[in-house]
Amino acid sequence: MSEVKFKRYCRVSDFQRVYELCERLGDLYHSNGTDASFWEYAQTFGSFIDEYSHRIGLWEDDGKLIALATYEIDLGEAYFMLDPNYSYLSHSLIQYAEKYLTDNNSLTLNLSNAQTALRESALKQGYSIKNKYPKKIYRFENGLLNTFLPDGDVDFRIHMHTTPHFNPTLPVIVIDKKSGDYIGYANAFIEESRKFAYLEPLCVIPQYRKKCIAKAIISEMIHRTEILGANCISGGSSNFYSSIGFDTVYEMEVWV
Repeated sequence: MSEVKFKRYCRVSDFQRVYELCERLGDLYHSNGTDASFWEYAQTFGSFIDEYSHRIGLWEDDGKLIALATYEIDLGEAYFMLDPNYSYLSHSLIQYAEKYLTDNNSLTLNLSNAQTALRESALKQGYSIKNKYPKKIYRFENGLLNTFLPDGDVDFRIHMHTTPHFNPTLPVIVIDKKSGDYIGYANAFIEESRKFAYLEPLCVIPQYRKKCIAKAIISEMIHRTEILGANCISGGSSNFYSSIGFDTVYEMEVWV
C-alpha cells in the first residue's frame, strides 16, 4: 500500500506539477478547488507575496500530487485542491492551513460549494460560512458581445508578460489617445484541456467607467480566446457580468 507524503512547495520544481494537478482535477461547472489558471494567475501576479511561498503545502502519493493548500496573494486566506479519492485528508489540509497560512491569527477558508469533504471538515472544526460569491462564465455559444471601443478615443496595446503559459496575443491595454493615459487592462489564461479562458485581471480607471469600456474589453477578449480554442470565459462576481450575459456555474464560500 502506498504512503501519502507531505512536502513544502518549491516553485522551480513544483509550479508545473501543481498546475497539472489543478488541471487534472478541475471541473468547469462544479469546482473541485483551485483552477489551474487561477493558480498561474496568483503565482505571477505582481502583488503575490513570494516570501511565503514555501508555506504552500503539497501532498503526494507515490510521487503523484493529490492535494494542495495554498494562498492567493498573501497569508490569511486558504484555497485547496484535493483528489476526491483522498477525501480523508481534508481535516489535515485545514489544520495545515491554520498552522502555516494564517496571518496574525486570522484565516479564511475559500471553498466552492462542491468541495464536500472540506466543507464538512470545516464545519466540524468550528468554521461557518461568512460570505458567498458566484463564479460566472460567459458561453461563447451565446455569441459575441459586439461592443467596441469608440474610434479615436482609445487604443489597444499588447503588454508583455512572463508566465509559463503566457500567450502574447491575449493581454489588452486600453489607452486614451488624447492624453496617452492608460485607462483599462485585461489578461487571460487558457486551459486547453477544458477549452476554458480565465479572465484575470480586468480593470478600468474609475473616471472612464460606465462608458462600455469594460464590456468592449471583454468582447475583444472573447474574440481572442475563441480563436485559440476556448468556448467560454470566466468573469467576476459583480452584477455587471450577469448584465452582459455571464451565468453563475457554482458558488465560492468564505468560511471563518
